Amino acid sequence: MNWEELAKAPNPLRTTPGRGIFDPVPRGIFEKTIANTADVTVAKPRRLATVASRRGFVSTADLAAAMDHIGSLPGPEETLHFITAGTYKGWDVVPAVLKLAGQTCQELIVTTYAFNIPQITAMVELMDAGQVKTATLVCALLFQKIRPAVILQATEELEARGGRLIAVRNHTKLYLFRLADGRHFAAESSSNLRSRGAIEQWTLTHSRELYDFHKGWIEDLFGRTHR
Repeated sequence: MNWEELAKAPNPLRTTPGRGIFDPVPRGIFEKTIANTADVTVAKPRRLATVASRRGFVSTADLAAAMDHIGSLPGPEETLHFITAGTYKGWDVVPAVLKLAGQTCQELIVTTYAFNIPQITAMVELMDAGQVKTATLVCALLFQKIRPAVILQATEELEARGGRLIAVRNHTKLYLFRLADGRHFAAESSSNLRSRGAIEQWTLTHSRELYDFHKGWIEDLFGRTHR
């Protein structure tokens, strides 16, 4: 099947007959999601140069083994590097970091291409339990077009708890943590929230500078989208 045929093929994720896989969802069906989406990208390329004072490397087949190898979170300005064997989802990094930190998270910022409802459920459960005070989620505009019902439910769940969600031209995968004790961690990953079954790489850095670097462009997206 070529691309032209694919574009005309029925989309198994939709129930509307006759719509191609890349057709937009009809206006009016999910009006609430439209306000949280925008065909925008970062205003300009950004660059941050850092000097790594310490690095650690772990290759492991599952999250529990990774946490055992780490033993503790990275120290100030330390970066840990991981290769996984596809035995856990990107989201699993979040509860693992919080468990190792032994602290509540004052601010959690996550960027991903796609996600499923179970990850949103897990996120709001952390918020309801007081382990995460506020949460921000950035996902891909194309994902919103393919799975608008998922975006709608996620938006409602997060906003009901003071969180927020936006869908833009995003392909980054980040997990940013501002902990109650003042520590800041940034996980940079190849894995979506829902991804598993493939080799993935990610890093975990204890750095306020890196946290602020990523938060800066994310806040800029929200500012330019919600004018």
